[in-house]
Amino acid sequence: LPGIPMFFLGEDTGVAYRMNMASVSHKEEESVYHVNYDKLIPKSPPKKIAVSPPASPMDGLTLSDTDRLPPSTASSVAGLRRQGSQSDLRLGLRKVASTSNLKRVDSASSLVQVRSAEHQKSLGIRSESVQDLERIRLMNEQTREEIGPNAGFDIAQIRGHYSHRALIRSDLPVFTEGRMWVLSVEPHFKDRIFCFARYTDDEIAIVVMNLKDIQDGDIYQAPCDVELKIQSLSEVLPHSLVTRFDEVHEIVDGFTGDRYGHELFTLEEFVFRKFTVHISPLHTIVLMPKRVVQTPERLREHESQALSRLELEASELKDPRENAITSRIARGAATSLSNFAKALNSARLGLSNMGLDEEGVNYQLQLCLQRASALHYNVLYEGAVPPRDYEPPRGERIISYLAHLTTAAESQDLLHVCRKLILRSQKIGPLVFLASELGRFSTAGGLGVMVDELTKDLAALGLEVYVVSPYYAVNRKGETKYIERDGKFRWTRNIDVNIGSGMLQVGVFEGSEDGVNLIFLERGDFFPKVYADPGSQQKLLETIVLMSLGSLEVLCQAGITPSVVVTNDWLPALAAGYAKNGFFGEYFNNTTFFHLIHNLGDGAYEGRVYPSPNQGNFEFVHRLPVHLLVDPWWQQKVVNPSRCAILASDSWGTVSPSYLKELRSSHPLKDALNATRRPFAYPNGIRKGAREELLRNKGGGTHKEAKRMLQQKYFNFQNADYSIPIFAFVGRVTSQKGVHMILNAVDELVTHTGGRIQIICGGPASQSDPYAAGCAQHMWHLRSKYPFAFWAAPSEFFTDGPLVNLGADFGLMPSVFEPGGIVQQEFFVGGTPVVAFKTGGLRDTVHEWNPENLEGNGFTFEGYSHGDFVAAVKRALRVFSRSSEYEELRNSAYSTTIDVSTVAWAWSSEFHRLRNAIYADSTKIHSELLATASVNDSCLVRNAKMVVFRWSTEGHKVFLKGSFDGWNQQWPLMPENEVSSVKLIRLRLPPGDYTYKFWVDGRWVLAEDQPRRDEGGFSNNVIVVE
Repeated sequence: LPGIPMFFLGEDTGVAYRMNMASVSHKEEESVYHVNYDKLIPKSPPKKIAVSPPASPMDGLTLSDTDRLPPSTASSVAGLRRQGSQSDLRLGLRKVASTSNLKRVDSASSLVQVRSAEHQKSLGIRSESVQDLERIRLMNEQTREEIGPNAGFDIAQIRGHYSHRALIRSDLPVFTEGRMWVLSVEPHFKDRIFCFARYTDDEIAIVVMNLKDIQDGDIYQAPCDVELKIQSLSEVLPHSLVTRFDEVHEIVDGFTGDRYGHELFTLEEFVFRKFTVHISPLHTIVLMPKRVVQTPERLREHESQALSRLELEASELKDPRENAITSRIARGAATSLSNFAKALNSARLGLSNMGLDEEGVNYQLQLCLQRASALHYNVLYEGAVPPRDYEPPRGERIISYLAHLTTAAESQDLLHVCRKLILRSQKIGPLVFLASELGRFSTAGGLGVMVDELTKDLAALGLEVYVVSPYYAVNRKGETKYIERDGKFRWTRNIDVNIGSGMLQVGVFEGSEDGVNLIFLERGDFFPKVYADPGSQQKLLETIVLMSLGSLEVLCQAGITPSVVVTNDWLPALAAGYAKNGFFGEYFNNTTFFHLIHNLGDGAYEGRVYPSPNQGNFEFVHRLPVHLLVDPWWQQKVVNPSRCAILASDSWGTVSPSYLKELRSSHPLKDALNATRRPFAYPNGIRKGAREELLRNKGGGTHKEAKRMLQQKYFNFQNADYSIPIFAFVGRVTSQKGVHMILNAVDELVTHTGGRIQIICGGPASQSDPYAAGCAQHMWHLRSKYPFAFWAAPSEFFTDGPLVNLGADFGLMPSVFEPGGIVQQEFFVGGTPVVAFKTGGLRDTVHEWNPENLEGNGFTFEGYSHGDFVAAVKRALRVFSRSSEYEELRNSAYSTTIDVSTVAWAWSSEFHRLRNAIYADSTKIHSELLATASVNDSCLVRNAKMVVFRWSTEGHKVFLKGSFDGWNQQWPLMPENEVSSVKLIRLRLPPGDYTYKFWVDGRWVLAEDQPRRDEGGFSNNVIVVE
């Protein structure tokens, strides 16, 4: 039984047990009014063939009384708790005695769940007394019956299994001496797959176990292909293994010693690549990297395989350490120009020898350079594991190295390829966002805020950014003609758009704000107001077609060729489908389409359209391949724009890493979502400086002053009582926001504090929504009952958000699900900690306060229940009662605010990755050029000299272009020092005559104080390098 799932730990007890990973029952929060969780939590219509998995008689844990082996020297697992696969779990297991404390922890993702202590105890594996022997005997018989030869295992032969494992531990010390590290797997496999590593100073073993079979349901009957994520292991590997990262290994089966596959990898590749294993139900796979003899033949074999993998996996590669070729270039750029040039030239020769043409070679090299430059930002913004032996190179360093090689490389072949690479790698073209709502014009939720602030900060990074959005007939204030009155925008043209049922003429208004180019599409009968009820399913789809096609049409007519088009949620979701299916010829062939998911919460957020039986699939409206919009396996026919966006786009992303995992593991569209191997996610941020200014102007300036204003305005206090804590909710009163959780807790919290608590619920409640109407009734009752402790006005729009953000002592965010969330950042920038349910973006940004190391920014609860929520609030009250600790908490909360400029960096990095472009700041390129221009390097022409080019007259933006690199590159000149008006650049040039010219504020000019030459009707400055 070599493959039966066991931990390689604690088996000396001779007890066989089966761990069933089925979900625990969910207990929903009870309420005085209806909370429709079935409607809240995303789900798809039932499949056409619905098979209910049979209930397993093995639910929970079953023990088997078996023959017992004498105690071995193997490690065992006292105190081991099976955890999730977070990278920060460090299970350093050594000598322990039994499995008495091993507990099952549910791994299934759920938005609303609770686990009691009694339930956890019932799942424990405990030592059995004499009185339990009969029960164990019956369990043993049941286990043998269920997991018998018919399932592939004869549990009666368990002694042979233990003997086999004892032999493995004897032969492989990693299983007795190694430490343990839990590894993550794909979210949709977490209910069946458990993966971990054992490692010593010179050996690594990766263990993958499939803990389910057909008895847990038909979906577990077949083997599955599991993608292993081993990268986090690099954080803890001993130095002795890190120093061997460049050594070549083969992968072997830990059970048999046979080679697993036929490829060779460096140890670094093994750790950072994603390996896929095919694993059967109730089986275990053990993979071990085994060092091969480092002969020239094996090294050449590995080099050839790494080049082939690079060609095949180019677009999917993100971390340069996944491939030895890109890793070598990144490490070279981090160490020296000669190492960089050597790695680049080696890659060039290898790719050429594979038979790639010049264009193919240059494309692969461009990708290598981009991935090498992106590692710095992946570590900084995305939490990638940093290299242990070098500092990741920035884009400016790589561009400066390329620049030196374009003018003075010893190898002419390398010189010419660098001239092409520097042009291809630096510039990313226009970024175009298509959004249903935008900033002050039409924001209805987080989407409008995020797109508005992100695009402004992307523009501040020097990127060319456009936003296309509807010009609604009425804005959120009920105003018409608001675009014309704004003064920044003007009508430029009308365009014709075919929406399937006919042609529509659409007005186009254009202008700019804060560096962002804005384009508004006007068609009042289709865009009356943001998210208006269209009146029919056909018109809903026609509106989506109008936004999707109209946005692309206006780009064509304006002559804008985007590098990346970002579709936001469902209204523009068909754009990628139209671009990829020939509606615009070849115009968008070089454009990358990216779908940004802000909320995919239920059918409405997907933009689902439900045709009647006689309307078919609405092909006459959308005119796209039906499979892009309709899942044939759904029982109810649904035309789904979000499905089209996910399938047709080149990639997708969302507003928090946790929400990304939730989408990929449990959303109805998870199959389509998981087709993208490298989706992107980053938490939302706010414009911190602007928000602080708002707090100063509308929030009283300080926490105490704002709190005084709140108590006077909402609780009729004459003088402030700072000893009473204020808890505040700000947002829409909807079932998603979990407002009922706050209302149900008011009575208990008022009693608990003796009335010394104040709770504000700021936000309107729609009377047409039964949930909101129930909340409103409850709010009025509580306000009447506790006039000095509770305030809400659900019939009014709440306008004191900034005052509450600064004046409250705690923010409340008990959302059932929250993809990203902006409100917590608005509280944090005021120094206000938050009490939140751990879901989506809140899980990523709200962290439990730790008084020992003074870290954290709030209080969280994992079980969505009244008790867990109240317990979190009581923890907050305890900290509030300790004034010095509470001040530390406020300081910590403020420090965790995510500024949107950081978010912009992260998104910019992803867009550059998609386009294989290197992000580089021109001012920093200049400093890198200065730092490296005088270095004598073997890869450069030996007698090349450092030459200074100066521009001493007026000019704001000054660039140099010349024959020294074939008139290839525009070189930015920078001020000589902080007070000088002279701008200069230093380049390393071989001996020769060179002509050049300056590009100053948009025009070509000559430097009058420098030599010039007239040739063929052209005048240029000239310099002679001796």
